[in-house]
Amino acid sequence: METIQKNLTELSDQIKKHHLDGEVSYKSDHSNMIRAGRSQISLNVTETRELYSIELYKNKKMITGSAINKNEASAMIDDLSKKIDHMPEISFLTPIEPLNGTNKKNDHFDPSLENINSQIMVDIYKKADELFIKKDKHNHISGSFSSGSYSYGIINTKTKEPLYHKGSDFNGEIVVQINSHDKKEIQKLMVGETMNDLDLNFQELENLYEYTTTTPYKKLSEGKYDVILSAEAMGELCAYFLWISSGESKEYGQSYLNDQRKVGDQLFGKNFTIADAPSTHPLFKRPFGQNGFRHTDRHLLKNGVLVDLTYADKMTCDRFNKKMNSCSQGEYNLMVEGGTGPNDQSAMIKSCKTPTIFINFLHYLNFTNTTKAEITGTSRFGTFLIENGKVTHNLEKVRLLDNFFNLFNNIEWLSSKVVNISATNSYGFRSPFGISVPQYVKINNVSLS
Repeated sequence: METIQKNLTELSDQIKKHHLDGEVSYKSDHSNMIRAGRSQISLNVTETRELYSIELYKNKKMITGSAINKNEASAMIDDLSKKIDHMPEISFLTPIEPLNGTNKKNDHFDPSLENINSQIMVDIYKKADELFIKKDKHNHISGSFSSGSYSYGIINTKTKEPLYHKGSDFNGEIVVQINSHDKKEIQKLMVGETMNDLDLNFQELENLYEYTTTTPYKKLSEGKYDVILSAEAMGELCAYFLWISSGESKEYGQSYLNDQRKVGDQLFGKNFTIADAPSTHPLFKRPFGQNGFRHTDRHLLKNGVLVDLTYADKMTCDRFNKKMNSCSQGEYNLMVEGGTGPNDQSAMIKSCKTPTIFINFLHYLNFTNTTKAEITGTSRFGTFLIENGKVTHNLEKVRLLDNFFNLFNNIEWLSSKVVNISATNSYGFRSPFGISVPQYVKINNVSLS
């Protein structure tokens, strides 16, 4: 930690010696990965990397570069300082301002995740394999488990002290392929910040196995259905919803927000509230974002009313004459407020007196039209028909094709229990994103095919 902060300070001082303004940011990760396939470990690797990013400013001119270590970053600053005069002017560019984030010790960092004993991960899959092979020798176990650490820091020439944060995380999945039943698959996800968060309870996975193997198959016809989403499925929808609800998306015309739909408007049901809540969220608390902006509690939607628009990118703020007011969305501690609905799987099933579709996971989500908030995705790892309080059929994968206005204005209930799921992007540097979501959410009149 001290070395990185010292490096950032020295690089910032170097920029000042060139009589320029500028910013230097740093990020690194250390990752351990195991993959399992056909009940065997197929991959076991460790990777470490780091990156310095440099931005230099001179009046209305700007130039950027990156380097993989401090020495290269220093040489890059000298080189860029010679080239900045040849860059074109950016008419809307504004001067950089002091960073307003603050350093805070991370009490949840778990060094054991940084250099985890791979046998621990192997044993997780061994336990699952033994459990489901007993049920049927033709079953296969697959999945992946990733653990490690991430860190980032930032300083600019208007700020005396660098900001620095380091965290740990793990995320994993266990997939059971039920070969005797048309190779249907069910899945369990794991997410946490320390090894104490690791949950190896397989009861819900066993329940899904029973529903898949003891109920008849049925193909669903296209239409409108009452649907119950698991926390994982609802969390995925909320992560996509967040993206088209930002100030940046609005300014670039990639959002459902416009002159008719704006801050202060009642856009969704009164039982739907989303907040960025770093003070109370149980996972991945960051005191500031990678842009150096402080991370504080804020409502994004409250009782269906759009409360705020967030801006995290300086260039976008300059272009549209806005003020930066947030860290980036992937660093939020997103919480969807719970309701009064059932919390456990058995109670959820018994609550369904009319035909209801249970969707355990949503995959391949994408927008069909961001300006209309239209989204599509496919169910996976367990889709079932519930009738008269019982699971009566396992279903073929169904496709959701609807819009957020319909979905979030037709929420019948949300579980009172809120659980943590991972919406982490697996591309690029390690940067965990956890969402706290009600255990189950019932939404009526959902378009499925």
